[in-house]
Amino acid sequence: MRNKLVFSSIAVVIVLSLLLAGCSSSGTTTTATTTAAATTTAAATTTAAATTTSTIVIPTRANANSIILGYYGSACESSTYAAIQNGFDSKYGINIELVKVDGTSSLNLIASGKIDATDGVLQAWLKPIQEGLDVRFTEGLQSGCISAIVLNTSTAKTWADLKGKTIGVSGTIGGGSMNYAFRDIAYEGLDPQNDYQWVAYSTTAALLIALEKGEVDAAVGGDVGNWSEVDKGTARFISYMATDAAYANEDCCLLAFNPDFAAKHPDLVKDLTLALYDGSQWVQNNKAAAVQYEVDNQYVAGTVADNLRVVDSYAFTPGAQIGKLSLTNSINQFVQSKIIDPVTASTLVNKLWLDVPGVGN
Repeated sequence: MRNKLVFSSIAVVIVLSLLLAGCSSSGTTTTATTTAAATTTAAATTTAAATTTSTIVIPTRANANSIILGYYGSACESSTYAAIQNGFDSKYGINIELVKVDGTSSLNLIASGKIDATDGVLQAWLKPIQEGLDVRFTEGLQSGCISAIVLNTSTAKTWADLKGKTIGVSGTIGGGSMNYAFRDIAYEGLDPQNDYQWVAYSTTAALLIALEKGEVDAAVGGDVGNWSEVDKGTARFISYMATDAAYANEDCCLLAFNPDFAAKHPDLVKDLTLALYDGSQWVQNNKAAAVQYEVDNQYVAGTVADNLRVVDSYAFTPGAQIGKLSLTNSINQFVQSKIIDPVTASTLVNKLWLDVPGVGN
């Protein structure tokens, strides 16, 4: 029960910050403070957490066709990089202006209209949406992007084997990694709220160190970081969203827009959606070239080999149909795992989805 209270209270804090954030003109500097809440492994109560403050510079719009797009700097966003690499933005007459964000700041920035769009991980959006965040989705982009690992010395092969254990997640309590784990555990018919202890780490590095020290029994986070641990020969996967059968027909990341921007600029929404649709399709057939470009241009950290292995495991299958299916499945399983309150999936999908011609509606 305490886990549930911690999860809900932090979600409320996030939503309050969204609702209080005011709109501002472009060309401004935003200071984003991210607090990584944690729970103790024994009592599941909140503990002191690391807080990091970063400055995000919002560019001045170059022209009326500019779209300010938040990105995280991960291989999951290869569709975005490919759209720039191949001039798909120019093809549709738009100018993509990238702004580096993180999982928390992106929600604040899109809610306040400081960025126009972002290609966020679906698992991180639904709780804030139910608590008041308003966005419009137009397409899914690719599979991925979260996985779970255990040490090679562990006997655990499934979530059932980890019942009663401590699970570490990257980011925050209630963030995308934890939500994915909740969903995956509930899919196996287990109770993520009461059968496990949860601890959040503000960085992937801190999470993996905790795993190596035995402070957590499993680590849930981004694929690139988890692969680095597997490569060291110290860990192995027990869950991999991009390839596990439960998520075979889903996209992990969806293109999301600020609703006011979408209402005022439907042509720009259509053009960005089509540009990233083309980008995703191109990546599916040109993964090595795509990764080489994003590493060379420092969109992502790590080596070409590290990122290519991850991108190779993803299916870049963009479109509205797969996006709607991913959203519907996530809503239903989030309700099942008690991440969000009961809601009819079709009602929420109809509210959040904006149909764009040409992307398989």
